[in-house]
Amino acid sequence: MRPNRMIITALLSTGLLICVGSIMITRHTTPRAGSYRTAVIAVLTTEQLDAQNVEVIDGCAPTIQSCRTYAGVVYVQAGRTMTGQIACRERWTSCTLTLRDAGLVSVPLPDVLDPLLWRWEQLQGQLMQWLRGMQ
Repeated sequence: MRPNRMIITALLSTGLLICVGSIMITRHTTPRAGSYRTAVIAVLTTEQLDAQNVEVIDGCAPTIQSCRTYAGVVYVQAGRTMTGQIACRERWTSCTLTLRDAGLVSVPLPDVLDPLLWRWEQLQGQLMQWLRGMQ
């Protein structure tokens, strides 16, 4: 690696780390659901619905399959079985729950992951690939 590229790479990496670090420090962190099932249970609890027996089955996941968005199927056993779906614009974030038998249509789900941190990890991965390509 030539010295100029090393300096540019070091400056770029340092600048990115400072920007992300300052955003992370000043940002209020809220606990995340951790899973789609936990997010569904949180919504059902908020809506005062029985959230004892909830099952979420992945339908299509962008990081695993060739899907542009995430979709999952939800089964809720509350006296009778209710079937619904999760639809997301991105995996883990920007999701909605539809459970028509419970009167829920496109209800926003809590983010499973922190969207800012998720995007940062994606950017960091791309940056590392770019840096490896410069060698």
